[in-house]
Amino acid sequence: MKLLYKIDYVLDASSIFEAYENHIQYILYNNVTSSYSLIELGNIIYKHSKLLKRISEQEAMKYMEDFYNIISRMFVYEQHRVEEFLDILNISLKFNITFYDASYVYLAYILDLPLITEDKKLREKVKDFIQTFSLKDILE
Repeated sequence: MKLLYKIDYVLDASSIFEAYENHIQYILYNNVTSSYSLIELGNIIYKHSKLLKRISEQEAMKYMEDFYNIISRMFVYEQHRVEEFLDILNISLKFNITFYDASYVYLAYILDLPLITEDKKLREKVKDFIQTFSLKDILE
């Protein structure tokens, strides 16, 4: 797929959250993510508020608003064709990863871009299929 803009990375929800927590959102802008990222970020916010008790419900609302604004400054890829969903499912089954994670792997594959994820297990599982890094790796 030929891109019209200079895009360096596909970022998953774990890296978007990590960049936000470390105040380095600038790394996200003009890069690409999946249309599922806001849903995943909502789950991460829920976990940090209700399960880990790291942030209040009021802070959780602020996080969600901030993530919405951050994502609006990224390229968001939406799958529309059944073939794309089948390819994502195939990746999910092949690498034994969630459909959400497979959507990021699929994007990295079709766009020929590295996937940035904080999920070490995901990086390990797909390392021979696509290039993967953590935020720390690309900031060094």
